[in-house]
Amino acid sequence: MESCNKQKGWREMETDRFGSNRVILDTNALIYAVKNRLDFSEFKLVVPKAVIEELLRLEEKLSGEEKTAVKVALKLIEKAEVVESGKGDEGILEVAKKLGCGIITNDRRLRRKAEKLGIAVGYIKLGKIVF
Repeated sequence: MESCNKQKGWREMETDRFGSNRVILDTNALIYAVKNRLDFSEFKLVVPKAVIEELLRLEEKLSGEEKTAVKVALKLIEKAEVVESGKGDEGILEVAKKLGCGIITNDRRLRRKAEKLGIAVGYIKLGKIVF
């Protein structure tokens, strides 16, 4: 695995790895990105309805800083491509496979499932995207 912030330039590496700059950020990656002020403007975000539904449920349950992060994530994805999907991880995998998008997630189980299906997958570590 290689950080996309090395010599070649992370923008070039992300495109090489994912085949395009269209990616799905799952719920935990979106919230992490917001809390850590990560810039994903170089990506074309694809958001499955499953992610929006989970964010809306979290918005109702959470409070304080966590709730604020969810609200900002919901605002961020207003500019994203929203697509119909099944529920949960299976919905995310279905969309990624169908559209040929990569997934960025910190959920190990989802990463393993994506890798088994041949879907490009990355995660966020110390504020950087790792592939």
